[in-house]
Amino acid sequence: MSLHATNISVNHWKAVHECLAKARTKSSRARLPLILLVGVTGSVVPILIWGVPNGPDLASHLRFAQAFDESLRQGNFYPAWQHLSNAGYGDGSFRIYSPLTYYLLSAVRFFAADWMLSFKFLFVVLAMAGAYSVFYWLRGWTTQTQALVGALVYSCTPFRLNEAYQAALLSQFAGATLFALLLGVTERVAGEAVPRSKLLGFQALFAILFAALIFTHVPLAMMAGLTIPLYAALRFERAFRVRRLIDLGLAGALGLLLSGFYWVNLVRELPLLKGATIQPGQRFDYRANFAFSASGHDTSTWYVNLIFIVTLALLVPAALFIFSSVRHGVHRSIRASAVAALFTFFMATSLSTPLWKVIPKLSSMEFPWRWLSASSILASGLAGIVLPLLWKEFQRSRGESIKSETDKSNKVFRARLRFTLALGAVVIAFAFSWSYPIRNARFMDRASFDAMLQWSRTSTSLEEWLPRWTTLEAVQRMEKENAPQVIAGGRSLSIQSWQSEKREFTVEDGDKTVARLRTLFYPYWQLRTANGNILSTRPDDDGVLLTDIPAGKQTIEMSFVRPRHQTLANILSILAVFVLTGIALLAIRANNPAPVSRVILNS
Repeated sequence: MSLHATNISVNHWKAVHECLAKARTKSSRARLPLILLVGVTGSVVPILIWGVPNGPDLASHLRFAQAFDESLRQGNFYPAWQHLSNAGYGDGSFRIYSPLTYYLLSAVRFFAADWMLSFKFLFVVLAMAGAYSVFYWLRGWTTQTQALVGALVYSCTPFRLNEAYQAALLSQFAGATLFALLLGVTERVAGEAVPRSKLLGFQALFAILFAALIFTHVPLAMMAGLTIPLYAALRFERAFRVRRLIDLGLAGALGLLLSGFYWVNLVRELPLLKGATIQPGQRFDYRANFAFSASGHDTSTWYVNLIFIVTLALLVPAALFIFSSVRHGVHRSIRASAVAALFTFFMATSLSTPLWKVIPKLSSMEFPWRWLSASSILASGLAGIVLPLLWKEFQRSRGESIKSETDKSNKVFRARLRFTLALGAVVIAFAFSWSYPIRNARFMDRASFDAMLQWSRTSTSLEEWLPRWTTLEAVQRMEKENAPQVIAGGRSLSIQSWQSEKREFTVEDGDKTVARLRTLFYPYWQLRTANGNILSTRPDDDGVLLTDIPAGKQTIEMSFVRPRHQTLANILSILAVFVLTGIALLAIRANNPAPVSRVILNS
């Protein structure tokens, strides 16, 4: 064989080897999502097999979702009034509660045409999305294996599974995904050499995610507003820290403007509902809802304390690694994650009371134990990062050449002990997740779910969502009376339509009278006669809407009008959309700079 042929053969096998290596890499990358999918699916298999878990908030979700979906189908793109609750008297929950989760539920039901399947599907999708969001955050600065382990640990953390299997905290379950994505975006702007086009793109993405989080779960958005700046300040290098913090701050401000159409209503109209006026100093007092709080009035305080301890145990791997690596230095992201995690645990205890007193609106979060949602993300991420490192450290200690057998044996023992303790802490968390949140879940089969669905449709709403002019006792009494939709003082009438936000009825000829409508009074209900006269409205002693009907036959249109503050908020959100569009165009332009023309001068 000639030398030329030999070279061809060698080059040929080199090319084949390179192709196989690339194929193995692509195959490995393709398997990672599959491994994550299988692992996360394991955490929701009981829901797929045994049914939707029943929790304290499930009936509220069913009531809210049915009215929201019906209002959407009536053409209300942004529903403003819960018209089904309280036997049709309604409530103000749509005015203050973050609705993004219910948009998702309605979209799923549009295709599934079944509420039970829709809830199951949403639980599965949100569980997967949460794990992938943690993977996205960790993949910004760790290996694929570490990110995968962190995502799998997160999908089985006690508080995460408690949200789904015990408490039915659907919106918080969804919001955690956005919280982790915000961490991921923050991590990706941590490098000094981030191109301007990417930086602008990440700013736009941060704004969108933060707006979506506000629109999904306000307490988690408040946690993000406190935790992510702390994480970023510790994560960014000193040389560009201030500049990057300003970039994130501007993105966060843009997110606030984008979601202004929602939270302006929340701030302005919360005083119109009963809210925190119920059992002041007890039910909604944050001081009674800390972990390990001695003043708690909830019989499940012991369970909150137990979840706090088990979730805190997920920091054991990070603590072992940090203390063992202090001489060699610890990666900045690990330090930032550890400090941020400790901060979230701190905020769930009464030690943080001074901060709850001075930080505006923080006390409206009501339940400090909600911070365990953020704690679960950060602690599980740290566990995922550190476990492979401790395993490698153990493997390395076994292969090192050390002259003294005693020294080598001690080093191997310490490395094995650290890995065993770290793995044990994670196993304890997993065991608790199975033994309580999942094992003790009350699963609903088709018959029991349909029964709750039917009952909850017009059931009594949460007291804090009632307009402040009524009482829970009055609502419960009126539900039993089964009054007609309109009573016009003996004058006959007919109802042409009675939808969620638009209604029309005709009162026949007669003397001037007062009509009582089967709707709770709210200042933004407007009644207008056919000739354009706006009728005055007021609440009666039970908080029901009253209006003065003029003499003669009257056709009356009743509608829920948007107040001025909502119009202004909508304008701000629209302006924010234009700003966001401008940022996107700048990012595209920075990524594709225009060619520079050169003028050649003849000498």
